[in-house]
Amino acid sequence: MPGKKKKKGTKKKIKKEKKPEEEKKLMFEIPEYIDPKVYTPKVNLIIKLATPPTDEMSKLDNISCILGFKMEVRTTTRLEEIERKIIEFHDGSV
Repeated sequence: MPGKKKKKGTKKKIKKEKKPEEEKKLMFEIPEYIDPKVYTPKVNLIIKLATPPTDEMSKLDNISCILGFKMEVRTTTRLEEIERKIIEFHDGSV
């Protein structure tokens, strides 16, 4: 069996000088944080029943209040969230 080769001297690792943090520059400037809750526009939605009421029911103003409602939401609101509020308004009957 051939003998094991011995390692010749170990190489020293050369340490690179680290640049101070002040000299490190980013390629892109980071924009200021703008809170979306403050700057997102709000919209007023008027939710009404899809089928119009009969002529007898339309004479009563009280019925129109029961069949529809208003809500204020942000423009980033998901449709699923609006759907949940409609179901909640009708006590789960929709």
